[in-house]
Amino acid sequence: MTEHNAEEMPPVADDVLSAETEATDSADTTSAPHKEEPSIRKRASRNVVFLGLSFFSQTVSQLLILSMIGRLAGAENAGIWAYVLVFTDPYAVFIDFGTTRMLVPEVARNRELADRLLGSALTLNILLGVPGLFILYFVANLQIFGLPSTTITAIGLTGLGLIFSTLILSIRSTFRAVDRFDLEAINSFVLALGLLIGAFISLWMNIPFIWFFFASTCAYFLVLLLSWVQYNRNIGRIRLNFEPKYVFGHVAAKSLTFMFINLLNRAYIRVDIFILGFFWEPVTVGYYALITNLFYRFDVITRLFMISILPSMSRAYVKNRVRVGFYLNQVLRLQFIVVVPVTVGGFFLASQLVALMYGSGYEQSVIFFRLLIIVLPLRFINRTFTITLAAMDLQRYSVYALAAAVVFNIALNFILIPQYAGLGATVTSMASEVLLFVLLYISIEAIVRKQLDWVGFARFVPGIVILIPTSYFLQNWPWWLVLPLISVEYLFVLLIVRALSQSEMKFITRPMRRVRFISPVAQGHIERFMLARAYDRPN
Repeated sequence: MTEHNAEEMPPVADDVLSAETEATDSADTTSAPHKEEPSIRKRASRNVVFLGLSFFSQTVSQLLILSMIGRLAGAENAGIWAYVLVFTDPYAVFIDFGTTRMLVPEVARNRELADRLLGSALTLNILLGVPGLFILYFVANLQIFGLPSTTITAIGLTGLGLIFSTLILSIRSTFRAVDRFDLEAINSFVLALGLLIGAFISLWMNIPFIWFFFASTCAYFLVLLLSWVQYNRNIGRIRLNFEPKYVFGHVAAKSLTFMFINLLNRAYIRVDIFILGFFWEPVTVGYYALITNLFYRFDVITRLFMISILPSMSRAYVKNRVRVGFYLNQVLRLQFIVVVPVTVGGFFLASQLVALMYGSGYEQSVIFFRLLIIVLPLRFINRTFTITLAAMDLQRYSVYALAAAVVFNIALNFILIPQYAGLGATVTSMASEVLLFVLLYISIEAIVRKQLDWVGFARFVPGIVILIPTSYFLQNWPWWLVLPLISVEYLFVLLIVRALSQSEMKFITRPMRRVRFISPVAQGHIERFMLARAYDRPN
């Protein structure tokens, strides 16, 4: 039941600085960005560490569970698992109702109301979740779907687990809003470990697949208890709030917009599996679903970058839109350092990576991964654009673009999937990413007013040109050797063409200071050499 958590850390945050800092900033808008920069870097650096631990534990757990499903449960059970998740997606969005996204900015602006806001959000989740679970079970039994009894039971268990999961995410959102990313990291690690242990026991023992869903639900329940204790001991006290006017008139009203955004996001990345399951057997669904789940794990890189820098972007928009363009360009360049080797290497090493994850028997799925990885850079850019619009409180443009892409996605899937199955769904996903990029780019360009540094982005092209033939000739080498080699080669080319700024060079070299086997003298030489290759080096 892991895929419902693929987007469990929504890319939404807000200004979490203290009132005193805000007062100081607003008193001097000209010099404020320079005064707050060290504290922003310190805060962002600390948050990145905890977010990295949180996302790392989630991603590793999800990858291992995916691998176990593919290797131990087989493609047919993988197809059933994927269909159950997609079937319960509307229910997941309904009981969440956008509260997990709403809580971050609301609590960040009104910390003294954290207990009341969280209690109201949890009350809303429960009031929607419990009766909704009975409706979900009733719908699953309808003859139009023709689902077997085991699948219906799996849907019921997944629905119960989603209630627990949603309550956990609401509490985690409050952790983030009050700047307690350490609590979130601990919570994420425990949940990832619990899901992994449950999956291992249920799949390795070769017992009926339904026990996999039962084990996941138990893990969510136990971590919900942990989340409750964490909040009560470190932040405040959770009290359910049954004031109808406040729960529905205030909390639900503010959450409604986020619910629609969440619904569009889910439809955008999941509707293909639902349509595929309607026209094709579970085995076909399994071959495609395992690859798409693997592909979407790469989102963790963008989420880590953007969540850590979003508060700074929110402040920058209030004071000066030019700073938003600065942050946007810097984040995109830093992402290009990572995404280009991953994309090129992933394309040529697709066979090895799929076999590594799922073992033999999934050769026909390699083409899905190879095609999807081509649009990985666009997916990174699209997510960055979306979060940038959120930082500027202009989510409506993201909603318009995403709604258009969802309609296009559904229409093209109904045209291609009946004839081409998983290949048709893959081509549709690629085309949808291109359309979404065009629509988001139009919005971003109109807002930041030609601040995107296309000349700077063009400096990455030589690295790409060099990387492609190298990856082609090394594609039969072990993947664990090829990926580091092409990454070093790519970074070396970027240094030659001066593609990075001094601040970006410092960001890259900072982790090197923690490597003990490199002497401080050698580290200093390497850092000075790299800074000398920055395009904005001082004369």
